[in-house]
Amino acid sequence: MVAAFHSIILAGGISNRMGFPKALVVFGNSYFLHRIYETLVAGEAVPVHIVINTGLYGSLKSRLKEFPQGKFIQNSEPGRGQIYSLQLGLRSAQDAGADAAIVALVDQPAISVSTVAALCQKHEKSPGKIYIASFEGKPGHPILIPKNLFAPFLNAGEHQTARDVIANHSSLVEYVETNDPQVIADIDSPADLARLRELENEIDT
Repeated sequence: MVAAFHSIILAGGISNRMGFPKALVVFGNSYFLHRIYETLVAGEAVPVHIVINTGLYGSLKSRLKEFPQGKFIQNSEPGRGQIYSLQLGLRSAQDAGADAAIVALVDQPAISVSTVAALCQKHEKSPGKIYIASFEGKPGHPILIPKNLFAPFLNAGEHQTARDVIANHSSLVEYVETNDPQVIADIDSPADLARLRELENEIDT
């Protein structure tokens, strides 16, 4: 039986360092949020549970039709950090019957479909582990969380991070080496965005 892969996009933050919503930054002929959504759909990790802050949801209302396989979850408390956004996304995926959830960040619009596929293939061969995409030995995103390990993330304390949960389950973590440098290329500031613009013509958009 083929596993039911869902995906989660974390876009619930306030983008303080960027100064404007990263989700709406233009990238090629698309924008960050839609580009990563399209990548996850192409990787057959659907539906896509999209966690966004309430303000961003208001800005996106006219564009919701662009996400036919997306399920939007509003985060009204973005100050609670990324773990809270992850918990919202995992609850949504759990309620929808996911066997595993691929968690992607909105500030990594250029990750490849092959990276998503590699995580899914690892789960198919050996389910029950957390798989983390890496490049040149450096871990990044996306990560795949199997349903048997949703609970530790959902039950994480207010001051814990996803990294803390992963460290507590290190025996069940496997790093998946890719040839995709974008898995470690978070776009958190205008300087990061400028570097991405320099590479944009080299990336298949």
